[in-house]
Amino acid sequence: MRFIIAFIMCTVGSLAFANNESQVEFNKIQQGDQTLLSFVWRDSKHAEHYIKASINTQTLVGASRVHKRFRPRHLNQHLARQVKFAETKLPSDVKLRLVHSGFQYHVHVSGNKTQAVAETVQNLDAHLRQTEQEYLAQRHLVIAAGYYGGIDVIPDYKFYTHANISPMMPFINAFRDQIRMLPPHLAIERVASFVQSIPVKPATGDITNYDPPLTVLLEDRADAHSKATLAASIIRGVYPTRPLALIHLTDHALIGVQINYPVDGRLVNDNGAQWLVAEVSTPEQMPIGKVMKHTERELSAQAMRIITIP
Repeated sequence: MRFIIAFIMCTVGSLAFANNESQVEFNKIQQGDQTLLSFVWRDSKHAEHYIKASINTQTLVGASRVHKRFRPRHLNQHLARQVKFAETKLPSDVKLRLVHSGFQYHVHVSGNKTQAVAETVQNLDAHLRQTEQEYLAQRHLVIAAGYYGGIDVIPDYKFYTHANISPMMPFINAFRDQIRMLPPHLAIERVASFVQSIPVKPATGDITNYDPPLTVLLEDRADAHSKATLAASIIRGVYPTRPLALIHLTDHALIGVQINYPVDGRLVNDNGAQWLVAEVSTPEQMPIGKVMKHTERELSAQAMRIITIP
C-alpha cells in the first residue's frame, strides 16, 4: 500500500515576518509530487480571503534555477580574452584594450592605427556587442536605460511574466474562480492585495535579489520587483489581453493597468497611455489607485521605467 505523507513545511507566515501583518497564514504542504500552497490574507478593507492550489514540486523548486545569476566580471573576462586574442594577429606596436563607457563595451587602440587595424577594431567592436547580447539573453537579462542616465542590466521581466504563467496555471485558475464575478478593477485589486500580503525581502540594489514568480510563491517573501512580476503573471493569466505594465522606480515597483471605465485613483501617463497604478509591496494594504508618499514623489519626478507586458 502506498502512503502519501504530508509535511507542513511552513505555517503562519505573518508571525515569521512581522513587517507585513495582512498575511494571516501561509502553508506549503508536500503531497507526493505536488506541493499544496495556501494563503490567507486581509485586504485594505480588512476582509479576509483564502486561496490554495497544488503545483508540481519539481517545477516549483526548479524555478529559482531558471534565473541565472549575472556576474559582470565573467562577461568582462570573456570579452577581454577575445580582445587579447585579436591583438596577437596585429603588428606588435598595436595594443588593444577592452573598455566600458557606461553604455557598452568597445576597444581602445594605441599604436599605429592603419586601415587594417581600424577594420579589425571595427569588426571586433561589432563582435563584442553581439557576444554581450548573447550572454545576457542566455541568462534572461536585458539592457535598459537607467533612471538618471546611463544603462542598467536588469532581468527580462517580460520573459519571467510569461514563462511562469503555464506552471502557475493551477494557482491562476484558483484566482480566476475567486474573482470572475468582480469588475476588472476590483479583481485586479484582489490580486494586488494578495501580493501585498507576501512579506517583503529587503532590497539590495542588486539584480541577483530578484526571484521569479514561482519562487516568490514557494518562499513567501520577495522584493518589490519580484512581487510586481508575480502580480503581472497572475493578471496576465486571468486577463490575456488587458493592457498591463510593470512600473519600476529606483528602489520600488508597482503595476499599471488600463480600465475601460472611470475609476478613481492615481494615473501614470506614458506616451499617450494612461495606467491606473496598484501597489504590490507596502507595509500596509492599499487599494488600487492609492500609492505611498515616496511612490508619489518618484512618479511625480518621472523617475520610473515602464515595461509593458504583451
